[in-house]
Amino acid sequence: MNKKIVIIGGGVAGLSAGINARLNGFEAVILEKNPVLGGLCTSWDRKGMHIDGCIHWLTGTREGTSLNRLWKEVGAIDSQEDIIYLPTWGIYNYDGIEIPLYCDLAKAEEAWIKISPRDKRNIHLFFKIVKKLGSVDLPLDYPAKLLPFKMLMKLGWSVFKAMPYYFTSMQTSCEKFAKRFKSPALRWTLTHIQPGRGNLYSMAYCYATIALGNGGIPRHGSKGMIERMRDKYLELGGEIRLNTEVIKINTEHRNVKSVTLKDGSEVTGNYFVSACDSFYTLYNLLGNRYAHHQLAERYNRPSVHPAPSCVLVSYKMEMGVKLNIPYGFKVPPFKVGWKEIDHILIRDYSYEPDYIVNNHTVLQVLIDQDSLDYDYWEELRKDIKKYNERKIEIAEFVKDLIIKHIPALDNKLETIDVATPITFNRYTNASRGTYMSFLFNDKMGVMLSKGKVAGLHNFYLSGQYMQTPGGLPLALASGRFSIQWIIRKEKNKIHTLFRLNKN
Repeated sequence: MNKKIVIIGGGVAGLSAGINARLNGFEAVILEKNPVLGGLCTSWDRKGMHIDGCIHWLTGTREGTSLNRLWKEVGAIDSQEDIIYLPTWGIYNYDGIEIPLYCDLAKAEEAWIKISPRDKRNIHLFFKIVKKLGSVDLPLDYPAKLLPFKMLMKLGWSVFKAMPYYFTSMQTSCEKFAKRFKSPALRWTLTHIQPGRGNLYSMAYCYATIALGNGGIPRHGSKGMIERMRDKYLELGGEIRLNTEVIKINTEHRNVKSVTLKDGSEVTGNYFVSACDSFYTLYNLLGNRYAHHQLAERYNRPSVHPAPSCVLVSYKMEMGVKLNIPYGFKVPPFKVGWKEIDHILIRDYSYEPDYIVNNHTVLQVLIDQDSLDYDYWEELRKDIKKYNERKIEIAEFVKDLIIKHIPALDNKLETIDVATPITFNRYTNASRGTYMSFLFNDKMGVMLSKGKVAGLHNFYLSGQYMQTPGGLPLALASGRFSIQWIIRKEKNKIHTLFRLNKN
């Protein structure tokens, strides 16, 4: 077609846009400000150890699902043999009572009933919700407005069968649902499985994804997945420019004409897709000259529309202590940022050979934060010495809590890295240091945007912020959708985009 698409950002959304652009005959160039691709699907090395800053599981690993097909199409998954499946979504400990989230749902339900026979009815309801939500294969092949009739009818029928459970879970917060239970241990677990103030639907759907074999872990983690997508894109003839930071998007007569790079040069094209942080795009690159009302509503009211962030603490751990993966437990409340923390969730990476070095692996703790906590970290970092001291203080305090709960880890943990919301913002321009889109809770409707910015004809926003609650699958779909809207604008027949390289 001899039309060029310029893509800002080389994360999952940017690579997805680039691959689908090349599959449909467009020229494509990805401009990435960092020396490596990945965006928020990120990993890094510290003190000889590899730290994964993103993937704990990947939705769409089950063979035969529509999302699995899309991951394979962009090269993210090579083979089902390269997917690791863990036996649980976690074991939670409440004052000595262990509450399991086994992938064997019947076994998990039986264990919960044994903990609290009085809650049998509500336990059964919870596990029924999990099973029903997991039975729906959500199609991400097309934007909602372009969904073919046959696919729409198939989706409608599968959702119809699970409709009562959708309504129950979408309109109920985890906290409200937990109040039905008499057992303090089960109440505590239901409100601590998922970071932030999400609804029951979001939590139960995640559990269903993992329990029903659709939420495995790609071997080699975030780094391996991004490298496979990169190779697919390059194989198709796409261009990548690393260390290439875009500082301005230039517009003329309701069209984007070019982008200005940090070195002062410009890149021109026929279409432009911004697959970096949408807030940064709208308020920095576009200078707040163009509106996106759905996003503005959420960005301007963080207390109503929070998005999850975290302090990610990584330790080098001597192997030999058998741990559940992951493992959460109740602790005396302590403050991180402006948030009171009352639990620790640890994950060790001994299941992945790439993370084992000289009989050591990485043990990681994700401490909940959200977009409101960013101001605390931003203010603190004005004094870099105090900022670094606070990071180490948190890491050592958490390490002591872990050792107190698991004495066998004494002298086996060494702090190697602490990432804060500031870290995620510095490296990826992530708005207020968040790693996912706005929380999908009982007080907020679903946000679904086609990525158009009012007043611009040849420009599309892409990335997980285009649809709540975000995450890698929605980033993948969003990059794909941007190209489908461009194809539609070119007045060509919408391609199925299912063409795989058979070689």
